[in-house]
Amino acid sequence: MKILNDSPSNHYTKSVANKPKVIQYAWTAGAYIGPLVRQLNQIGVPVTTAPIWANKTRYRILVAPIQLLTLRLRGYQIINFHFIQEHFQPLSVKSDRGRKIFYIWHKFFLRLAKLIGFKLVWTGHNLVPHERVFLNDELARQFLVDHCDLVIATNDTAAINIEEKFHPKSMTTIYPAINEIVPSGNFQQVRENIGISPNRIVFSHLGRLRPYKGTLQFLDVIGKQELNATFLIAGSKPQGEDEHIHSIETQVVSLNDHGKDVRLNINFITDEELANYYLASNFLVYPLTNVTTSGIISHALIMGIPLIIPDLPDFSWIPQAAAIRYQHRFGAESLGEVMREAMELSKEQRQVIVDAGKEFSADWTWPKVAEAYKKTYLNLV
Repeated sequence: MKILNDSPSNHYTKSVANKPKVIQYAWTAGAYIGPLVRQLNQIGVPVTTAPIWANKTRYRILVAPIQLLTLRLRGYQIINFHFIQEHFQPLSVKSDRGRKIFYIWHKFFLRLAKLIGFKLVWTGHNLVPHERVFLNDELARQFLVDHCDLVIATNDTAAINIEEKFHPKSMTTIYPAINEIVPSGNFQQVRENIGISPNRIVFSHLGRLRPYKGTLQFLDVIGKQELNATFLIAGSKPQGEDEHIHSIETQVVSLNDHGKDVRLNINFITDEELANYYLASNFLVYPLTNVTTSGIISHALIMGIPLIIPDLPDFSWIPQAAAIRYQHRFGAESLGEVMREAMELSKEQRQVIVDAGKEFSADWTWPKVAEAYKKTYLNLV
């Protein structure tokens, strides 16, 4: 495998005539694609998102190859894939037969793109989709990697996992930028609006409430430990997880009936609300089980909120000084002990964690991310 890096010795200088024209392939612009496209355009890289008109029709799957051919004729050279479940499952499919058809479509689409001369790039936000897409998601992801000219990992641990699992031809690492979010007021105002005393310790658990994020384990710890604190859980409901959400709601009611202070908000969280929750938090708790990239964790590092996470290899990309770790193999017992110890940390000790996270994430800005993408694209054309 060829490893690309950002050292000055690499030859990235290309003529203006070889300026890459890039398709960011996603069904929705989202918090990552939209800012990346805008920043790339600002630094002179012609970028479009696809499918644009294809996702406005029920026949979008049939229309997408026509759009692909059209964009190739217009001089576009590179397709950068991101979230596979958005590219190849624009329609809701739950049957095994439907998932087999999507896999056939997946292979046809990638082969067509290569046949008409596109260079393919995949930004590996997740090794496998959060929700099942194909009959065999790993096989589908392997087919994508086999046809890619370059894979972009979002952190060093993810790069190792991708190499071990999929063996790409060429790979580089670009840490993701995080969009700036601004709270509606200062700490005192936000705490007052939420209804929490400024002197109260707050452990928060934010983001879409998927099972792998460990929300139920967090609640289990709250029930078993005598922690004089407020616990804030806020995030949207993932599709198809009614039973999981019902378990969360039931457990929260039970905990509050037994004298705990647990605040639950299961709704779409706006950027301002998310910023308010960050500002109101003393610690963010994530008993995650398997994830290599998390926007919530990246946000916490940038905004200076101490993280409590398991000591899983997936999080080895986060510096030791930038997070508080508990022993995953001991589960809720270890997490509870670490939360209790965290409450005893002095303001100065918490600041050391905050400073380490901010220093580590200082370069995670869209201008720097876009420049890194530009260099990788230039290396392909």
